[in-house]
Amino acid sequence: MRARIANPRSRYGKKTFYKNRISELSGNFNSIIVNGLLPRARQYVHLSTDIEAALQVGSRRKGRVIILKVQAQEAFKIGIQFFKEENSVWLSDAIPSKYIFV
Repeated sequence: MRARIANPRSRYGKKTFYKNRISELSGNFNSIIVNGLLPRARQYVHLSTDIEAALQVGSRRKGRVIILKVQAQEAFKIGIQFFKEENSVWLSDAIPSKYIFV
C-alpha cells in the first residue's frame, strides 16, 4: 500500500466544489450516485473550485463532461477532510453521494 500524501492541515474555504469528466457509458456515473466520489487509483478525490476550471480539466480528455456539484461545507461537518493544493485544486477523502448533485 502506498503512503498517502502528507498534508498538515485539513480545511475548506468554499461551500461548493466541482468534479468533472464523468463517463456515463463506463458506469462511473451510476457508481457515483450509489457510492459517492471515491479516490479509486488516486490517493484523494480531486476537485475544482469553480465550474470554468472543472470544464477546462474535463476537456483534456475525450468524452462528455458532466459537472458534479459537491456540498463541501456539509461534507466537512461530518468529518470529510479537504486539502488545498496548487492551481485551485482541492483534494478530499471519499465524499458520500448525499453531498453530490448534478
